[in-house]
Amino acid sequence: MLVQLRMGAIVRLSRLPLFFSIRRLVNKLSIVIFTAITLSMTACSTPEDVELWIDTNPYYGTLIISVQAVMNDVVVKDIIVNRGNCGFPDGTKTDLERTVQLSFGESYRAYSHQCSINDVLEVEVVTNNGHSFFDF
Repeated sequence: MLVQLRMGAIVRLSRLPLFFSIRRLVNKLSIVIFTAITLSMTACSTPEDVELWIDTNPYYGTLIISVQAVMNDVVVKDIIVNRGNCGFPDGTKTDLERTVQLSFGESYRAYSHQCSINDVLEVEVVTNNGHSFFDF
């Protein structure tokens, strides 16, 4: 009976390191999976290539949207205010159709007579590097 207890104890002790090695393997695997997911998420997102300010035109009280490049060779393809519910005059539309090319530090101003600064909730800037969203 004493031998059986020893053997039982030996069996239990030999299973214990196996449990810990499996647990360690699961912990390492979960760290690897978490790291892979995190890296894939950062690989999908693009850095902000523009900064944006909104202001009021002091002469007319209309909206001014200033887009400034914070990277080299940024092409502004479109500016969408309030998901397209705040339009631009023909001059601004023509500029954006031709695409506006900016180098680091350069800026472009768009004017809207349809919205005031208080109406703006969201501005989307579409560039050659992707989409940037700005909430107000």
